[in-house]
Amino acid sequence: MLYLVTGKEEFLREEFLLQLKTLMRRLPLGEHNIDELGPTASIPDLIAACDTTPFLCDKRMVIARGMVSRANQARGGRRGRALAGPSDDSGAQGSALVDYVARLPETTHLVLVEDDARTLQPFAAARPDAVRRDFPSLRYDAVPRWIAERARSRSVRISQRAAAQLADLAGPDLRALDSELAKLAAYAGPDVSIEVEHVRELVQGGGPGIFTFLDALAERRPAAALGAVHGLLSRGSDPSELFNQIAALVRRLLVVKELVAQRRSVTSEATAFGLTPSPYVLDKLKRQAAQITMPDLEGAYALLHEVDMAIKTGKLDPEVAVELVVAHLVGLAPPLPLWERAGVKAAPLPSPDWEEVVVRAFDTPSPSGRGLG
Repeated sequence: MLYLVTGKEEFLREEFLLQLKTLMRRLPLGEHNIDELGPTASIPDLIAACDTTPFLCDKRMVIARGMVSRANQARGGRRGRALAGPSDDSGAQGSALVDYVARLPETTHLVLVEDDARTLQPFAAARPDAVRRDFPSLRYDAVPRWIAERARSRSVRISQRAAAQLADLAGPDLRALDSELAKLAAYAGPDVSIEVEHVRELVQGGGPGIFTFLDALAERRPAAALGAVHGLLSRGSDPSELFNQIAALVRRLLVVKELVAQRRSVTSEATAFGLTPSPYVLDKLKRQAAQITMPDLEGAYALLHEVDMAIKTGKLDPEVAVELVVAHLVGLAPPLPLWERAGVKAAPLPSPDWEEVVVRAFDTPSPSGRGLG
C-alpha cells in the first residue's frame, strides 16, 4: 500500500502519521517493523527497506520524509552542471522510485511525506490506488474554527470569543495551540466552558497577534495597528503573508459592506463569498464595515493591487510595503505613490476593476462615502 502525505501543516501531518504507526503497532511485533528515513537517506536504501521481509509480522511500514524533493533538487542541479564533472545520481534514483512503487510488495506500507503535493504527483499517477492526504497551512481566519473543532474532539467547550482570543495570543502554531487548549481545559475544569477570561489569565502571548492587528487596521487605530505589525514582523512573520491578510481583510469588508447596502443577509450569504459562518466574526465585520465608506474600501483595494505589482516588479521591499500600506490605511501616510515614499521613482500602476475582482455577483452600484485613511 502506498500513502502520499503532503502539506506544510506539520502538526496535522504528523498526527496522521501517528495514526498510521498506531495501527501498525497493533499487529504482533508491529513496533519492530517500522522504519523511518529522512532526506539524507538514499533512494536505494529506501527501496531496500521496502523489499525487506517483515520480521515475524504480516506487514512492515516504511516512512520516507523529504526524500523525493531532495532527489528532484539533485536532478535539477545536475542539469545545470552538465559537462562540469561527476554529479549526484539522485535524480535518476527518484525516477527509479516512481517505477518501483508500481511493484511495491504487498507486505509493505510505504509512506512518502513531502511539503508540496506536486512533488508526489508522478507517484499518484503510477499508483491510482494510493491513499492521499494533504494538510495545507491553515489560513489565519480558519484558526479559531480549528480550535473549536479541536476542543470538541477533546469533549471540551470553548466560546467563539475565547477561541479567537486564543488564536490571537498563541498564533497559528497548531502544536502550541493544542498544548494551550489542554492547559485551559484542565484550568477551567470539567463541564465548564472556556471563556475569554480563562484565556487572558492563563495564556501568555508573544505580543499582539494577527487578529489584534487586523482589528486595529479595520478600526483605523494607528498606534495599535502599527505596533501590532511591527511586533509581527519582528517575531518573524512573513511580510508577504501579512500583505495577503490585509488584502483578504479589505475584501471581507467590501463584501459585508455591499451585502448590508443591498439589505441582503450577511449571515445566510457569508459562505457563498468565502466568509466564515461564525456569527461572532460576522457581527464584528459588520461593525467594522459600518465605520468605513465604500469609496475608502475601493481605494484601499486599488492601492493593494498597486503595491502588489510594485512588490512583484521589485520596486518595493515586501516588509517596507506592508508598513507603508498600514500607515496609509490608518490615515498616517500622505497621498503619494508608495514607492516614491520608499525612495524609488516610478510611474503609477493602473488600478484594478475592484467590482470584477472582489464582488462579481453584485449587480447594483456601490454607495459613495468617506473612507479608510
